[in-house]
Amino acid sequence: MPSSTTVRRLTAPVRPGAAAHGAFRHGLFAGVGAVLALALLAGLVAALMGAGRTASADPTRQLADRIRAQEAARNAKQVKTLTTQARDLATRLMPVLGQMETAMPHEGRAPRAAGAAEAGRWKAVTSAAVAALAHPPSGDTGYNVARSDFSAAVRALDGAVDSYRLALGAPPP
Repeated sequence: MPSSTTVRRLTAPVRPGAAAHGAFRHGLFAGVGAVLALALLAGLVAALMGAGRTASADPTRQLADRIRAQEAARNAKQVKTLTTQARDLATRLMPVLGQMETAMPHEGRAPRAAGAAEAGRWKAVTSAAVAALAHPPSGDTGYNVARSDFSAAVRALDGAVDSYRLALGAPPP
């Protein structure tokens, strides 16, 4: 019998990292979407600011306006390219995330361990995604941050696959 000073636990103990598996997958795509939206918004604001300026006879101001317009067009093109690339990579990575969720469920379901061959296929997909993001073109700050964050998330997933493979006894990549 518990003493009068003992407090009864009203909830079950939380397994460390239990929510991390699903949260990572949801957080990855929510974060990518938010960063891409911010980059697109920054490009649109820059374009609207450039479009709202009045024409000037000053050659320096005209040159500056022309450069701003070119940057806005470049930024819009880069955001569109990055959005397309992110959607393509997400489409390729979602099956890997689903299979990893099956192998390491976070909601109390029984795991179905993936074998070395399946983990090898995961590695091929995540390595290709890392390679696709390896040499980014330089852009404005919003674009660079969005691309860098998405690239970091993909590298983290690739690292998780490496960890799983090592746990299976597979050789390091």
